[in-house]
Amino acid sequence: MKVIFATQEVTPKAAGEIYQLSNKYCYIAIKAERFTDEELKAIEDADIGFKAKGKSQSQQIRAVLYLLWQQDNKGYDTFDRYYKFRTDEDLRRYQNEID
Repeated sequence: MKVIFATQEVTPKAAGEIYQLSNKYCYIAIKAERFTDEELKAIEDADIGFKAKGKSQSQQIRAVLYLLWQQDNKGYDTFDRYYKFRTDEDLRRYQNEID
């Protein structure tokens, strides 16, 4: 799902504040009428339980494998093929550790 917000007029200050949010996790609350003070406080006090800190472990592994592929592609013409080969190899190794 993709939600797009558009406006015709944005002050330079507001545009700058919005631009600073790029590549950050943000929370949006939508409602047909204005939020009450109690609702706003509940939103601000909510413990979302989501703590994003950089890349996930799988993203880090993929990034490292990409760097390895750049150094030595082992004959794989695309990174996707190299990635599949390496992850299949790791998966087999882990499966062999089971019983």
